[in-house]
Amino acid sequence: MDTAARAPLLTLLVLVSASPAGAAEREWHRYKSICEKLSLDTFAELPESQRDRLDIRIRLTPAEGPQVPVTLTIVAAAGRIVVRPAADGLSEFPVRPDLMAEDPIVLTSVPEPVKTKVSLELAPRLPPDNSFSYADLMRSVEQANRAIKSAAGLFSFAAPRMKGVVLHFPAGDTPATAKVGDTNGRMLSADAAGQINIPFDAEMMASNTSVVLSARPTSANFAE
Repeated sequence: MDTAARAPLLTLLVLVSASPAGAAEREWHRYKSICEKLSLDTFAELPESQRDRLDIRIRLTPAEGPQVPVTLTIVAAAGRIVVRPAADGLSEFPVRPDLMAEDPIVLTSVPEPVKTKVSLELAPRLPPDNSFSYADLMRSVEQANRAIKSAAGLFSFAAPRMKGVVLHFPAGDTPATAKVGDTNGRMLSADAAGQINIPFDAEMMASNTSVVLSARPTSANFAE
């Protein structure tokens, strides 16, 4: 597999919708039901310290007809949470214990009786600045591997293993760079597609070396 390929947590599946016909925004499922169908209830049970560098991203598409963007709305007691797709078609889906406990209704923009195809991926949550420690960046890799192994259960031996982080930048005449290491650090440049692959390395994790980016990535995913 290409190192820039996305790392799906689950295979493609279809969720059946059920609600009144003809509504522009209609009831789809309860929040807890969606999480259970996607095995996200296991993820939600992890302590925050074991998943604070991870994001859950979902791709929603109608199973038939025009492939229009799909918007979900979580009708939470504290206010509506609108889940819209980004430019790459993926939406960040909030996985939170408080929402699991509340179990609000989730509305969808897909009309009745069309079903919805759902694919899921685990993505790294980058440190907030353009300069950070290598260990802070790679915490996401360690957390992803533990979370996948936990969710895989008896089949953990066959679960994918994340081997690094791929940063995505706009492609252009001046490639983005990532300096990994201090004085004698390695300079990595984005390829023609605007991607920089930073592999996981146990020695660099232990040395507390730094990573300095020339620009903020537009997104990131795991390398398998």
